Amino acid sequence: TSSLQVLAVAGDRSSQASVTVNIIDVNDNSPIFTQDEYHTRLPEDARFPKSVMMVKATDEDTGVRGEVRYSLGGEGALLFVINDTNGEILVARGAQLDRESTPVISLEVTAHDTPQGGITRRKTTVIVEIELVDVNDESPSWREDSRGGNTVVVVAENTRVGLPVATLHATDPDLGLNGLVRYQLPEPQGQLDGLFSVDGESGVLSVKEALNGKGRTEPYELTVRAVDQGTPQQYSESTLRILIGDVSANDGVPTFISPAPNEGASVLENSKIGTAVFQVKAEDPDDPDTPNGKIVYSFLDDGSSNGVFQIDPTTGLISTAGLVDREDRGQYTVVVVAQDLGRPPQLTSRLIIINITDTDDNPPVFARITGDEALEVEVEEEAAVGTVVAHISAQDIDSGDNALIDYRITYGNDAGLFSINRTSDNQGMIHVKSRIDREEVDSVTLTVLCGKLGRRMPTRMEYDPANPAMMQVVVRVGDLDDNKPTFERAEVTAGVRVDAALQTEVVRLKAFDKDPTAQTIRYAMHNISFSHFEDTVELLPDEEVNAEGTLLLESTTGTLRTNAPLTRYAHGTFTVYVTATSAPPPATPAVAKVTIYVLRDSDLMRFVFGLTPGEVRRQLDNFRREVEGALPVTASLNIYDTAYYSNADGAIDFTTTGSCFQLEGRNLHDTKLLLDAQQNPDLDRVFNRFTVRKVERCVPRRASTGADWVEVWVLVIAAFIGIGGGVSAITVCCLYSRYRRRLDQHHRHLRLLESPPSVLPPGSIVMLPQAAGGVPMGPPPHHHHPGPPPGHPVHPPASMLSSEPPRTYEWQERGLPLDNVSYRSGQR
Repeated sequence: TSSLQVLAVAGDRSSQASVTVNIIDVNDNSPIFTQDEYHTRLPEDARFPKSVMMVKATDEDTGVRGEVRYSLGGEGALLFVINDTNGEILVARGAQLDRESTPVISLEVTAHDTPQGGITRRKTTVIVEIELVDVNDESPSWREDSRGGNTVVVVAENTRVGLPVATLHATDPDLGLNGLVRYQLPEPQGQLDGLFSVDGESGVLSVKEALNGKGRTEPYELTVRAVDQGTPQQYSESTLRILIGDVSANDGVPTFISPAPNEGASVLENSKIGTAVFQVKAEDPDDPDTPNGKIVYSFLDDGSSNGVFQIDPTTGLISTAGLVDREDRGQYTVVVVAQDLGRPPQLTSRLIIINITDTDDNPPVFARITGDEALEVEVEEEAAVGTVVAHISAQDIDSGDNALIDYRITYGNDAGLFSINRTSDNQGMIHVKSRIDREEVDSVTLTVLCGKLGRRMPTRMEYDPANPAMMQVVVRVGDLDDNKPTFERAEVTAGVRVDAALQTEVVRLKAFDKDPTAQTIRYAMHNISFSHFEDTVELLPDEEVNAEGTLLLESTTGTLRTNAPLTRYAHGTFTVYVTATSAPPPATPAVAKVTIYVLRDSDLMRFVFGLTPGEVRRQLDNFRREVEGALPVTASLNIYDTAYYSNADGAIDFTTTGSCFQLEGRNLHDTKLLLDAQQNPDLDRVFNRFTVRKVERCVPRRASTGADWVEVWVLVIAAFIGIGGGVSAITVCCLYSRYRRRLDQHHRHLRLLESPPSVLPPGSIVMLPQAAGGVPMGPPPHHHHPGPPPGHPVHPPASMLSSEPPRTYEWQERGLPLDNVSYRSGQR
């Protein structure tokens, strides 16, 4: 951004303005690496996901023009992968590094700017050289250009002890001690035990003991071993054929002109019998016109050719004597003997390796048998596109390009979730192609067909167990807890009677989680509130009704129960929100709104079913849904109970069930009209299917009934009995009242001859209690005795004293107020 001041002048007038110039960036800078070249070392046994190194490039442009992405190129690019954003180079999955074949790998790392591409995109390439560090992963290998390995050594039986007869040569491509080769003769060696020795460093094989008497026409087999000095040691063995010949006067020994040492031959498999393979030629220094100089050719009779090849004894032409199949045997080792006709004859031998050249005569197949189980693998849902699911491998017993295999998914991939690619090591790599959701598909059975690379294969073919070119791969989709629970219904309407007992089940909420590995669903209640119906508001007190603690929710079952009497909540609704969770916070819960009507039986209607309560309960949910679906308007049906039906006379009908219910937002009149099956054929069919006999009020109205004569007479007799009982009760009450008055008058003339309390005034008359039998004790009431002076005790007259034990009496003054006049006497 640049700012300028511009001045405009016209005569003696001027004006000045500020100009801001915003410079817009263009992609005029290429990415720049921090180094011109990168070098690193890596063990040759490194495997995926071994990190090799990091490269870094920067771009001075801004925005997306300055964003850098990396890619790999070069001949070694298949062995490595690069993180396109941070430049980290890793060993590729399945890559096999081999220092012996490629000691240094050169990669081209390209840095691009402008990731979305375009004509202005710029790039920079840098060379990365990776030097592979040797590990002891190679065994010594025998060289055939010297006398060693699969070679025939001819030794005369009179060869002196210590004379070298052959030199062994083996090489190891490893470095240092890993590639240092030493030679050994392992034991046992059978008939050759102790006859030969080998120098460990040079590999020179010498005669160790005299060979007299060991001569024969068949060669001996001597096992030789080459061992490297790495850790752990690697070794390889070879068989040296030693022919110990008898000594004779015919000292001219034939020599081979063809084949040269280590020269081999080849023939195409399935060639017809008689096909020429190789022309052998030898010469003898003796006179060719004499038997000592005439040469005949033969195979050493060791069974190595197995009758597959033949040789013309005169011309030395080797040809096929039978059909050869490379897949049955890919190489034959034959020993050709050139022998003169002298007495004794002289001979020489030459080993020829005949390789069978492959033809494309075998289809690729999977290594399975009919009836084998499908290969089962697993991939997590929501796995990233490109995620490798499985590697599968078919076999083609051909060789070279004839053994290259291609793969195709021919069945079971209609959703396009997976694809298969051929890898450089002739395997099939199945990977994720599109988004996988386990709740939509939990497993996929793929049919994979293998075929020759470059040949056309069918795009759709069902699995045939008898076809070895086909196999099945069952991909199990692993679950992630990526779904929250879901209620069966997000809005639930239920009802409860106003007189419901505590712990009455109101409604049972059900939520489900699509994830099979989800935790147990837990339910919780929130924001409970209550409101009365509009037509009852004026009957309620002004204060707000508290609904807390009225309902109880079981956290594991989702069952909502009553937890308090509901009398004060009649003619109203509870509203409560219930959540369901299957994972700890911060997981998002599912929410259901529950509306609960509190009603009296007089506000409900009743279905009468021709089934038992158990049968009705099993199909109650289906019945509710079908009734709601058959109604001409949208309404929620709340069924309150299911019990045996009671007839009008109170008798229980055990073949019939009654279920009281309510249609949400409808009064009894509207409910009756909506449930009139005669006016609604759909509803009539539902009632018939569920054997609904009738729809009536839950509490029938009282109806006037006519009484028969027996009932009338019973009522009349009951009335007479009631009247008679009333008269008798009145009479008894009157007689008892009269008796009490007379008794009170009689008692006023009695007084107790015990000392009354000092507070009684002189001359007070007290009632003397009666003894058993109702006989008054003391003087008759008409005898009056003057009372003692105030403060003196009252003593009974002598006539009242007797030998009986003292008794306790109660008295009460009859003529005075009952204040402080009650007195209880006791024993003296």
